[in-house]
Amino acid sequence: KTYALLKAKTGSPGPRKRGRPRKDVTTDGLADSDGIQKAVKKTYALLKVNSNQKGGGGTANFRKALSALRSAVNKLPGELELQILTLLDKAEDKENFEAKTSGTWRRFLPSILELLGVTGPELEQAKKDANPRDLSMEPVKKAMRLARKRLAAADGRNKGSPESKRRRCDEALSREKLK
Repeated sequence: KTYALLKAKTGSPGPRKRGRPRKDVTTDGLADSDGIQKAVKKTYALLKVNSNQKGGGGTANFRKALSALRSAVNKLPGELELQILTLLDKAEDKENFEAKTSGTWRRFLPSILELLGVTGPELEQAKKDANPRDLSMEPVKKAMRLARKRLAAADGRNKGSPESKRRRCDEALSREKLK
């Protein structure tokens, strides 16, 4: 299902500005197509960032693209937002982020694209582009497990800022561990 099919399914005209969604990106027809497509576009933009570019400024470009993706994700439905923000937090975490090795944080992006409904050859290409050095995917798997736990702990508590949502979910998880 390409964007054109998604457009036909939902009746959404899509954005008309310069930042039109990629027509070749495949999605599963998630509800808020404009918000999803914007997040997909920002994820691809972050995937293209070189945090170790010659001459400096790569980390600043990473932070700028990450901020743009976070603001796009904040407009998504609560469950999806919570999972993606968890992955972004872990990608940016000091255990995983290393500016001189772009693959350390890029390897989280295909999972975000998957959550956004991207499938097929586009996702496979993103996986290749994100991790060309074949780094371990264990941090991504851990982040996905944490995202699922936070989602289960949220249980209808998806009100407030993204930070307060994550904090409430983490508190619920820690209370659960104490039992």
